[in-house]
Amino acid sequence: WVNEAELNGTPGVDDDNNGYVDDIYGWNVILDSGTINPGTHGTHVAGTVAAVNNNGIGVCGVAGGTGNGDGARIMSLAIFDSTSANAGSYPDAYAYAADNGAVISQ
Repeated sequence: WVNEAELNGTPGVDDDNNGYVDDIYGWNVILDSGTINPGTHGTHVAGTVAAVNNNGIGVCGVAGGTGNGDGARIMSLAIFDSTSANAGSYPDAYAYAADNGAVISQ
């Protein structure tokens, strides 16, 4: 999942007027920012689900598709901080996902 309005917008501006600045790939509820830092568990699971199939790089995802927009799209929501015991708000993460078009959230 990519927020095209933010990707093609102006840095530091809420280009899609959804209340989140620069949320290109999702939202980090711990830092209250669009900065998504890869972790261990979530990054691994996302790859298992949505890695592009048969591209000769790494593994195939169970719903990865061909890389032509026909596979699963992952919206990144950072709830846990991999460097500490900090945790963000689950309700805030689910609200962000629902308000920004997520169909399935786990």
